[in-house]
Amino acid sequence: MNLYLECKKALQDHFSEIEDWATISHLLSQFPINGNYIDWSEMNFQDYHASQLQHLSLMEHSTEIYVVVDDQEIPVFKTNFKLLCEHIDDVLALSPKLMMLNNTLIMEPLFPTYNIRVGHIKK
Repeated sequence: MNLYLECKKALQDHFSEIEDWATISHLLSQFPINGNYIDWSEMNFQDYHASQLQHLSLMEHSTEIYVVVDDQEIPVFKTNFKLLCEHIDDVLALSPKLMMLNNTLIMEPLFPTYNIRVGHIKK
């Protein structure tokens, strides 16, 4: 079984592949992304160890999170925040370059550390 299928199985209680690129494009357009990189200077952000995510009150645990992996073989998918936190190892194993986002925040692993940067748009 490859890493994507392992991740999909781990998140199976709330997992769906996204084929609607309009939704993803709209979400991505809300954040300062240039050349496939997030411009963190345009955002309020904080870094957390991956194990701390589940203890944050960033959002309701049922809130949906989209995962965009920098690998054309892996489809964009969504899950909920609770499952993402519980299975963060499976998600991070997909690629050192990925984004996890919804309409209020964006998260990116700080490879090679086990930290994740969580950002909100500056208001």
